[in-house]
Amino acid sequence: MRGMRREWTEELAASMRSCQALNTELRQLNDSGSLEILKATAAAKYKDMLSGLPSVIIVEEAGEVLEAHVLTSMSPETKQLIMFGDHEQLRPKVESWSLQMQSGQGLDLNVSMFERLIEDGFPHAALCVQHRMHPDISRLVRPTYPRGLEDHASMHNHPPLRGVDPGRRVIFVDHKNMEEQGGFRSSATMLSKVNKFEVGMAVATVKYLLQQGYAPGELVVLTPYLTAPGAAPCDASGDSGGRAE
Repeated sequence: MRGMRREWTEELAASMRSCQALNTELRQLNDSGSLEILKATAAAKYKDMLSGLPSVIIVEEAGEVLEAHVLTSMSPETKQLIMFGDHEQLRPKVESWSLQMQSGQGLDLNVSMFERLIEDGFPHAALCVQHRMHPDISRLVRPTYPRGLEDHASMHNHPPLRGVDPGRRVIFVDHKNMEEQGGFRSSATMLSKVNKFEVGMAVATVKYLLQQGYAPGELVVLTPYLTAPGAAPCDASGDSGGRAE
């Protein structure tokens, strides 16, 4: 009986020490009342500021963050790492082809920790209902998500696109006009390209949509070319005096 009492006493003492340590940590968190927000690329530079502070680290767009950047953001005091993003979209940017997974050399530096853990079967939660696109648009990206992508019921209520045939929400245009070498250097060895025909076509499309009653702030032109925004006229609104983003 004495042996059992001694064992219970030691377990109780250990539990009380653990509880006291947790209470101290909670008190420190409440007293600090601070939230540090840093770009992952600055984590190594500001390591002293991170040391001893974050017990919980949240990584946004984790599918686009290099694993090394996530690791340098953590300290011995880190208790929890929360990552959210979409590993089916863009990977981290790595300039050297030989370091990329696509090269087949096995280094896979552009595979994020987020993607690697998910593909290795690490427990995770996936959001399978999208709240952005009409089903006519989401069906184009649905094959990218083998685990399933559903449309929220409200997505069917998006108004039709003005100025086009009823029921058309996606339009692809094919042309044979080649791109040209731009003047913007995106890296030490590569100049960004530009397709002036596509620039003119985008400007004309913006003008047409403005004439249909859309406000400039409702229109966005996306381009993969770094030079293209500078090649387009700043004012694509004709006589209205507005500007489309």
